[in-house]
Amino acid sequence: MNKKKTFHRILLFIFLAMILFIFNVFYGNPLSKYISKKDLEHYLHTHYPDKDFHLSKGDYVFPFGSYSYKVSEFQGGQESKSKEYEFMIGGAFSRKVRVDGIYEDNLDPNLMERLGKEAGEEINDLLTQHFSNINYVGARCAVLKDKLDENVKWDKSLDLDELLSINIFLDSRKQSKGEFYKEVTKIQTLLNEHGYNYKGVIVNGDLLDTKSDTIDWYVKYDIYFTKTQSIKLKDIN
Repeated sequence: MNKKKTFHRILLFIFLAMILFIFNVFYGNPLSKYISKKDLEHYLHTHYPDKDFHLSKGDYVFPFGSYSYKVSEFQGGQESKSKEYEFMIGGAFSRKVRVDGIYEDNLDPNLMERLGKEAGEEINDLLTQHFSNINYVGARCAVLKDKLDENVKWDKSLDLDELLSINIFLDSRKQSKGEFYKEVTKIQTLLNEHGYNYKGVIVNGDLLDTKSDTIDWYVKYDIYFTKTQSIKLKDIN
């Protein structure tokens, strides 16, 4: 009888734990929210020590497992409604600021777009010397306002606020997974040998839909890799 009661208690405990876990995934919990707010206050004090802020109550964002806060800046001792920024920070398990509205507000989008376009064209020229199946190369960088001259040209030596993020699309209609893997490793070698500093590269091996009346491409293989990553065949999706 005691064994049966113990078994039922274990089942009840497991059931309650599952309910709490599912609730936490979809709605968060008060402890994680409290921790996230304290972490964000510390982040603001560390990164913007000369400013005073007021944080909203915060909302849980289910898909990202994070908390979103509206942050208002105090100016002249009063809260400025015109200076409100969005921040997103992880809860208890991933205590990292994922969105910094102040940082994003101070980026130079026009310069970033132009430099990213020029970087993508340069990388495309490099890769097309070695491969005949390059469909597209795009790049994104981050630059704060007034940091660089607005007429500056793309160069690998530029002092960027974030390293390059690169997107590459290949025509992989005739490629096996092994052939795609070999090309990806060669791309990484070329980028590194030519001195590109990048945060990460996404490579999509695309497949043309021959049944469609329009030209539609679908992903056959894809991979994300970093500059120092040792790429394995199993990393290919």
